[in-house]
Amino acid sequence: MLWYSNILMQRFYYGRYGIVIVCGLVFFYMLPALVGHRRGVNSSGLLMLLNLLLGWTVVVWFVLLIWAVAGQTKAADRYYRSLAAKSDA
Repeated sequence: MLWYSNILMQRFYYGRYGIVIVCGLVFFYMLPALVGHRRGVNSSGLLMLLNLLLGWTVVVWFVLLIWAVAGQTKAADRYYRSLAAKSDA
């Protein structure tokens, strides 16, 4: 009976690391969507949808990451609108 409980404990021990690894991989997979949401990128919903559907392709994942890092933000839009309003006045 001792050998059986030892096998169960081994599976449980490795299972915890498996959960941590899966959570890390999901975080890495969703990184473009998380960065885009955090930065307030315009159409961040589309960014997240494309990441969910097409992020498994490496090329699209890198394109989405670039979009998330360098994309136009809502704060920049407000700034440019305020500049345009000041120049019109």
